[in-house]
Amino acid sequence: MFRHTFFYFLFSILLVLAPVHVLGIKHFWFAAYPPLDLVLHFVGGLWIAGMGLWLFFLSGLSKATYRDRIPKVHVVFGALVFALMIGGLWEIFEVINDSTLRGYPNYVFDTLTDLVADTTGALLVAWYFVKKYL
Repeated sequence: MFRHTFFYFLFSILLVLAPVHVLGIKHFWFAAYPPLDLVLHFVGGLWIAGMGLWLFFLSGLSKATYRDRIPKVHVVFGALVFALMIGGLWEIFEVINDSTLRGYPNYVFDTLTDLVADTTGALLVAWYFVKKYL
């Protein structure tokens, strides 16, 4: 289950993503380096979509496997839905915890760019998954 190279790839991403996020909050890196938010959303979207693909196709928890004749468009669509669902929940989490700049004039634009970055990361990992496993 956990011995798949795709899982190791995703785990290594998490080992970088989580500490950078925590340190970014602690040391106010997001205010000092605004593009860091987009980079972390891109990598987070990649990681979330990749975990969804791993759970569904490679982990053995599902009856579906990547060896089944799954249409590529379903893999891409699934990765996008998973990333947007979790990305949307993350944005709601930020609002509930008041960790956003809701009074900031560009708040809606920031949220939309965060979701675009999540989506872009999901598309990249879906493309990789399709090329490598289908």
